[in-house]
Amino acid sequence: MKALFSPSGRTALAVLALILLVALLYLATGDFKRGLQLTVFILPFIGIRLAALGSPLEKPALLIASLGIVLASADAGVRLFLRRVYTAEPMSTFVLEAVANTSFQEALEFAKTLWSEILLWGGLAACVCALGVFLLLCCRTGEPLARRSLRIGWRILLLLLTAAAILSFAKSSWRSHYPLWFWPHWQEAVSTLQSEWMNAKRERTKELSLAEGLITRAETAPRTLVLVIGESTTRTNWSLYGYARSTTPKLKAFAHSDRRLQVFSGAWSVDAATVGAFHSMFTFPLEESGIALRESGVLRDGMDSGNLFAFFHAAGWRIHWISNQDDIAINTRYAGWADKPVFLNRMSGRTSVSLDGSVLAPFAAALQDPAPKKLIVVHLIGAHPHYALRYPAAFAPDWGDDQISKHLKTLGRYPWVIISRNQYDAAMRYQDEVLYQLLTTTRENALLTGTPTDWLFLSDHGQETGDFINRAGHSTQTPSGFRIPLLFWSSDDAPHMASNRPFRADGLSPLLLSLAGIHWLRENPAENFASRDYRWHRPAISAHDPELPPSEK
Repeated sequence: MKALFSPSGRTALAVLALILLVALLYLATGDFKRGLQLTVFILPFIGIRLAALGSPLEKPALLIASLGIVLASADAGVRLFLRRVYTAEPMSTFVLEAVANTSFQEALEFAKTLWSEILLWGGLAACVCALGVFLLLCCRTGEPLARRSLRIGWRILLLLLTAAAILSFAKSSWRSHYPLWFWPHWQEAVSTLQSEWMNAKRERTKELSLAEGLITRAETAPRTLVLVIGESTTRTNWSLYGYARSTTPKLKAFAHSDRRLQVFSGAWSVDAATVGAFHSMFTFPLEESGIALRESGVLRDGMDSGNLFAFFHAAGWRIHWISNQDDIAINTRYAGWADKPVFLNRMSGRTSVSLDGSVLAPFAAALQDPAPKKLIVVHLIGAHPHYALRYPAAFAPDWGDDQISKHLKTLGRYPWVIISRNQYDAAMRYQDEVLYQLLTTTRENALLTGTPTDWLFLSDHGQETGDFINRAGHSTQTPSGFRIPLLFWSSDDAPHMASNRPFRADGLSPLLLSLAGIHWLRENPAENFASRDYRWHRPAISAHDPELPPSEK
């Protein structure tokens, strides 16, 4: 115990250096208050090391103290990675949903995609850990601090640190953030989320009953609605929107020849991850208080929100779901409403090689369904990483040292980011082909059958491919993660919306209900993109986007 109250000069310096080292690692996350709070976690471990110096328990105490440093370094490393790459915390909905919806194989593929960031932040944490253990080894018995003022200063510091440790470990709200408590609770939160998804069938019964009680009128005339959902597609990479590379030549030609195809220049997702984006698109507030909850980010399934597919089912529509993604959360939560879902991709993860062209045959078959009112949802794999697996070789143009490549080099982008950009744009070219086929098949069927038909495409969210930061992938901190394309084609005289009218993806449900002629209690025309009374409300996304227009009054 002597070394605890009267350490040698070398030991005192090692302890101070160790505390400072761990504090700097935590503070690098950008949260000053939380960083200092988490640094307190290592104090009891340091105390155990000092108290056992020179005693028979010195080696076991060193092991315990080293374990504390390992836990703190690993904890800080994970937090630092998430904060720097995704501007997120481990317990955020973004992270919990991503982990709950990721298999072990996909986790490995994720690591391959972000190897440079993992190597950087993980390597930094490992270096801090190694240096921290070395500093523990530097703590030795020896002559105590020579100067009386230093000894007094040490004991005052010891008293303050002891008080901080006792207070923080005694207070549950502080203690819950420390690795020994935080990560078991985090795992429990992930398991709870997975369990909630698995209970979706029970929830569907509740949602259907809710929808049946709210619908006031449903049109009975035959109609076909086609909803195509892209994946990780950013509109700024489409030549249809003025991009320098010819990534969407067929859609551009279609829009020129058929003026019924409307191309909207201002559409945004409200979530940069798939699960959250789907939740925002397919659930919607049932009253004004629910709108406020949605804007604050706390709207959840249940009485606060309605499910789009429950309303369609209650109104007598036949629902088709054709998916080229193996996603348990989405398939359970939304595709479960389909009368006959078709799942084409049986390989989860980023290494799946199922091309979106596989949806064309089942889509054509769904159009032949004799049901008078049918909703056909086509869920593409789009540009889901890895980009190189999202198109056949025939759709891999040699972009060469073109304007885009030169611009990226001018920005100082890494070579692998430029390669990813080239692959991403090739995926856009292939997606152009698939969307063109889906659109022309829809138009031909509408002409042949005479059934009024609406076709709509949007993406769940976008991707960052070097425009704003030196990285390619999902992004919650740049506009590219939220800017999405929005296309609408109708065979009849559907309401014409101005091409520059701004749209947020969580307004999809009111739009589709309007097109289907499904009316319900407390529906709000200001939420309906097709209504003359539509009012744009700027979403509170996590990225700063100067193109986002202000809210309309």
